[in-house]
Amino acid sequence: MTRRPQHRLQLDRLRTYTGEDRGIGSFEAGRIRDSVGRLHRALTAPATHAKTLAKVLQGLRRTEPPVNPPVAKTACAATCSRR
Repeated sequence: MTRRPQHRLQLDRLRTYTGEDRGIGSFEAGRIRDSVGRLHRALTAPATHAKTLAKVLQGLRRTEPPVNPPVAKTACAATCSRR
């Protein structure tokens, strides 16, 4: 069984709450408001996460190489050059 995306689930739930055969009272209005909020979060969260991730990855990228790159000295390089 495949899992349905969150926005589809919330959209179907909203459609059942607002069907033509249903009356909308104060209790149903609260459910509709909550369902609309969940639908909004389900649709906007992935876009927000993608934008944030893109900014973080952009910040990790070097714009120019360092002027004097540090030379890593290993234990062998320090002792082998003295021989």
